[in-house]
Amino acid sequence: EIVEMKNPNLTTESIQALLELGLNRLESEAYLLLLSQPPTTGYQLAKQLGKPSANVYKALDVLATRGAIVVEEGKGRLCKAVPIKEFLQQLEQDFRRRFWHGERGVANGAAQPHHRRARMPLGAV
Repeated sequence: EIVEMKNPNLTTESIQALLELGLNRLESEAYLLLLSQPPTTGYQLAKQLGKPSANVYKALDVLATRGAIVVEEGKGRLCKAVPIKEFLQQLEQDFRRRFWHGERGVANGAAQPHHRRARMPLGAV
């Protein structure tokens, strides 16, 4: 069950929308919390979310890989959310790229000659 938190960005609707885009619950909560505040460290974010730091750092790595946040390297490694519109555009570009590669891969595979599989006699094991 999704529980709404005190932060107005962490609504059930907002979390559900991000879940449908492929983020998990913790990634969704972390992203939405980062949207509403200045850059912060993973440790501070973990405290705010009430989650283990190791889990939050893993979620932040995924968010950075997917283009949802930017991590400023340096002493504090501050995490900053990318604006939602920019993040959604990134997701769309990634989807289009995967779609194109998938379509080409299937088309190329369909153009290959089919090899007949050798049949094993029914009594053989």
